[in-house]
Amino acid sequence: MIEQSTVNKIRNIVFYVMFSIELVGMLYEKSSGTIPYQSYIFRVTFMMSCFVVVLTKHDLREWLVIAAICVLGFYCYRHTGRNDLWRVMVFTIACKDIDIKKALKYAFWVTFIGSLLIAFLSISGIYGDISLTEVYRKNEDPVTRYCFGFGHPNSLQTMAFVNTVLFVYVYNEFIKKYMYAVLLLLNGVVYYFSDSRTAFAVTVLFLIACFIYKMWPQFLHSYFYTVGCVFLYLFSFAFSMWAAFTADKTWWDYNIQHQVDAFLNGRIMSIYFDSLNRRGWAGSWSLFSDSISNEFFDMGWVRLYYWYGIIPATLIVILIFTLLLKCSQDKDVMTAYVIAFVAFYTIVEAHFVSDYIGRNFVLLIIGERMFRLCKKKEEST
Repeated sequence: MIEQSTVNKIRNIVFYVMFSIELVGMLYEKSSGTIPYQSYIFRVTFMMSCFVVVLTKHDLREWLVIAAICVLGFYCYRHTGRNDLWRVMVFTIACKDIDIKKALKYAFWVTFIGSLLIAFLSISGIYGDISLTEVYRKNEDPVTRYCFGFGHPNSLQTMAFVNTVLFVYVYNEFIKKYMYAVLLLLNGVVYYFSDSRTAFAVTVLFLIACFIYKMWPQFLHSYFYTVGCVFLYLFSFAFSMWAAFTADKTWWDYNIQHQVDAFLNGRIMSIYFDSLNRRGWAGSWSLFSDSISNEFFDMGWVRLYYWYGIIPATLIVILIFTLLLKCSQDKDVMTAYVIAFVAFYTIVEAHFVSDYIGRNFVLLIIGERMFRLCKKKEEST
């Protein structure tokens, strides 16, 4: 009989090999590279996730939850022909007993070093474009913006946002107050080259919020921060749904939809006009999506419903909301910050809604925490 400690070591090794493949694949994709045999690589990482789940101890209640999730994932796969949601589900389950801080530190350093390598290869002329000259915003002339190998300036600033959030979350206990000014300056340098307003603005708000919490951690017993995160999450979802349901009206001049869409640089209009048969529009959504709803556009929450369907997407939204409420109950401000600001950023950028699991480090947090909801109160304390 193999000892449990040996089983845990094997499980951790398989998990980190699988996670490394996902992270490297994400970085290569962010550099505009085309991954050969992508579907086969995803199948391998999926099987490795399944192996990790099998090696992890679960009680009966947890196995029932896992079975229900897998049935839903398999049905979505058979219905749409795409396995990315099923892969995400199993990966999230596999994160249950993983050391979350260690895994997030690993994610940060691989992502950070990989980002620097992509930029270095671009600057040195080995691989990737340094800049792009094109029309980025409506009614403006072509301009040159820098991407440093990431394929688009917005992708460059997004990776700055991801690295900043990961760094602050993982090393929050050790960060001195002046470090927030340093991080703000570094992101400002990236913004100077990328001119990507959205990611920079959200990063600034995130750093300000973290600094305020660092200065006054017990303001209103910290519920001020977590309740604020709940409202930010609800706003992110509600605004996205409003955009999805009114996207067909963005072409009318002088109405509120048109003005908001202009402020968001045509993002709302694109979910209606850039999707086949207008299926990005909420009026065309189906319960479990379909095989042709696979176009890309920027609004992440809308893409979630468009890609995966009303039922799976709503279950995901409810799960994240429940975890956010648990963070509020536990006064876990930094985790609430991460979830809320990623949700806020996902309004206008779909970086975290992707078939590349390595993009979404929040899955680690969800997987590590969601099984606590299965336990009775006395068991979880």
